[in-house]
Amino acid sequence: MRYETIKSVILTILALLSIVLTYNLWTYQPAYDTIDNNYIHEISISEKRDISDVVRPTLLLFHKYGYHYGTVQPNVIEKFIQMMKKWDLYDWQDLSEELNSSEFFSLVHGDQRIEIVFPDIVPFDVFNSVISIDDDSLSNSSFDRLIIEMNESNKHEADVYFVNYEKRLVIEAHLESPLSYPFLASTWEKAEDYTRYFDYDVQGIRKLFLPQDALKFSVIKYYTYVINPDKFKLALFSDPSFVTKDLLDQGDQYTDGTSMMNVDYQRSLITYVNPANNRVSFSMLKNGDLLQQTIDFINDHGGWTDDYLYFGMSPAEQKVSFRLFIDGFPVFNEEGMAEIVEFWGNNEIYKYVRPFYTLNLPLTAEHITLPSGYEMLDQLVNRPDFELEYLEDVTIGYKMYRDPQTPKVLIFEPSWYYRYGGSWLRLTSDEEVTNRGLE
Repeated sequence: MRYETIKSVILTILALLSIVLTYNLWTYQPAYDTIDNNYIHEISISEKRDISDVVRPTLLLFHKYGYHYGTVQPNVIEKFIQMMKKWDLYDWQDLSEELNSSEFFSLVHGDQRIEIVFPDIVPFDVFNSVISIDDDSLSNSSFDRLIIEMNESNKHEADVYFVNYEKRLVIEAHLESPLSYPFLASTWEKAEDYTRYFDYDVQGIRKLFLPQDALKFSVIKYYTYVINPDKFKLALFSDPSFVTKDLLDQGDQYTDGTSMMNVDYQRSLITYVNPANNRVSFSMLKNGDLLQQTIDFINDHGGWTDDYLYFGMSPAEQKVSFRLFIDGFPVFNEEGMAEIVEFWGNNEIYKYVRPFYTLNLPLTAEHITLPSGYEMLDQLVNRPDFELEYLEDVTIGYKMYRDPQTPKVLIFEPSWYYRYGGSWLRLTSDEEVTNRGLE
């Protein structure tokens, strides 16, 4: 009898233990670390930048007592940007319908004013992050130069004009106590220290301003550092683990079956394409949204490697370009090695073309003297096939090319450039008058 009792107790204990073990197995959860469902491949290739670092003027003109002076010095332009951030503008008015052609040119280029020139149109709703623009009616408008009227007899306020040069749009605002800004006053006082310019009338369509004297520049060489293209693979593809790599004649091709990135080692360029956002069927972005998204896209992977500035927009193509600048002057390269270009479609990036090098150590090789603006124009407009009405702009820039002896070295040679029918062209060597000399 006692044996049967002990047996029953043991069986009961075993049954209860089995139930407890089974429950623990069913409800057991391993102490794994929490996993974020979002695939993490954030990578910063170089820098992120603010709007004011990228969208900024490239020329300051001072129209003073019948003379014109100008500068492209980045440090002076930076001080102007910082000053504008402090502005308090009020009483906005559209003057576009009130001005005839003569009055328009007088307002923009007339005496006693500072003309702040941007390389292309800037949407008001983007520049609102730099200057407080308290006028909702301007959200779909753009400007490409800003005029400050320097009325020295009235130190309490000044008129400021936002101008779209091609569309003849003029928006006036008032600036309180302009000469209370020490930098503005001191810069105006020493305007004569900057480069002397002259104006050239292009058949009443526009006025161009060029340096009146020959200028000496340095030919600069830069050693370059090559960024590993795999960093762009990690930054641009939604899930890099699905990306495959194939070898091409001049580089590599990365693809995940949807998007593709070609790497051209000869030109140091990557071309990323997402065919799903083909521009044939895109929905158009407003100018402000287009420019903002192109900057945000580069910021998302810290893609600002060198001194790239906003240089142009083509709303019809949904295209925005950013150009490399050296010491305030734009850099040009026929193979696209000096610019970052984005095309957008369906509110997403469609095509992204950019260099994957960054400038390292600079070396000064020699000096070069460029002809004056007068000489440049004389050579240009007297060409037999040249039609003056297509001349849109003129600037000094750098021609960039590889050192044939040292491929890792890039050479930057000062040259005259002109925009003709929408394209930037170099005043070619057989048309140049240059005096070279080692110094």
